[in-house]
Amino acid sequence: MIQSNPFGTPIVIVAHGPFPTHSIPLRVIDEACTLICTDGSADIIINSGNHPHVIIGDQDSTKLDAETFKGLWIPAPNQEKTDLHKALDWCAANHMDIVTIVGAAGGRDDQTQANISLLSEYLPEMKITLVTDDSTISCHVGNSAFVSFKEQTVSIIGNGSITTNGLKFELNKQKLQHPSHGISNTSNGTTFEIESKEPVWVYRAHPE
Repeated sequence: MIQSNPFGTPIVIVAHGPFPTHSIPLRVIDEACTLICTDGSADIIINSGNHPHVIIGDQDSTKLDAETFKGLWIPAPNQEKTDLHKALDWCAANHMDIVTIVGAAGGRDDQTQANISLLSEYLPEMKITLVTDDSTISCHVGNSAFVSFKEQTVSIIGNGSITTNGLKFELNKQKLQHPSHGISNTSNGTTFEIESKEPVWVYRAHPE
């Protein structure tokens, strides 16, 4: 196991889902110093003009091979986990505590839900952000502050006591009464805060 992270930051995982089209996730890819691709997403990244530094997965959907790939090739044949799950495990084992994911939403609904649920598995050691064509999604426990903009749509999903500061409809040590209770709130300004005792998923919509 690597005892420190030798990879440049920002670290971005590209999942093998629909390739993003919005400027925000595309900029995340372009600004990455380390691109970790899950299997066949490496081919898509190369076609987009970028270069993967790491390829991890069961290697059954990429046209690349270990002999010619100029990067770190990591076979991970475990069929009990998705390639994204394997990539996050590898990042955790190698002390990569801040990671952004793209390409993990917009395809099959069950896969999208599983990918979003994964964010809670690595709390509190890792800070993982999933960026889609619609929003930036993250999972938090404890006190968390967020960069925002006035009237940004903010949705909160989770259980347990939640307190907010800086949103139009505030929560004060309250539990969400039903799954849609925390949907479509709005930010009052450039930042907001959330305190929770249990994991909460926070969705921040991109500017229109």
